[in-house]
Amino acid sequence: MTLICIYFSGNLGNRWRYGHVTVSSNDPYQIAFEGVVGSSFQGDIAVDDI
Repeated sequence: MTLICIYFSGNLGNRWRYGHVTVSSNDPYQIAFEGVVGSSFQGDIAVDDI
């Protein structure tokens, strides 16, 4: 099963965007982060405080 919890796209400016997801399960699970980098300096990706 794949579930997209948070999705950002386009120019989001010069600020961090907060996202929060709570995961609760009695079974093993996997969490993945995926990003596509743009071709210029504006195509940056950052993930912090996981």
